[in-house]
Amino acid sequence: MRIYVTFLVVMLTFIYGCKHSASNESSKKPANKTFDFSYTKCLKNCDMVAGIKYQQLKNDSLILTIGANLNCVGQDMGFSSEYKIRHDTLFLDISLNKDSNGHEVKAACNCYYNLQYRLPNVKKIPKNIIINNQDFASNTRDSIY
Repeated sequence: MRIYVTFLVVMLTFIYGCKHSASNESSKKPANKTFDFSYTKCLKNCDMVAGIKYQQLKNDSLILTIGANLNCVGQDMGFSSEYKIRHDTLFLDISLNKDSNGHEVKAACNCYYNLQYRLPNVKKIPKNIIINNQDFASNTRDSIY
């Protein structure tokens, strides 16, 4: 009887430990948000109006090109971007890459860039685009960063 109880305790511990470990592992894995992001060279002193230049669904991916006025330091430091889609809204966060000391550097000038995205697993074109917490449709002339 004692062997049976010991065996039962060991098996329950093993089963519980495996289930707990497996659920813990899956919660630590980031959601698959691999996407492509690139941008053109800076067009200085440009009077071009920011806006959506191109958008198309292709093979369950959203192909998107946006013209945007961003800080001119981006031509040297570069940009990074993250996204999320909630309901019918695409949220884009665009930030300047940090310098070698980990600081974000900005200048008092803007440039016009074309930002290209390929966002996977998108089933329909979003109705709204929010860039850096600003509604892109209502704020197309101003700088978004």
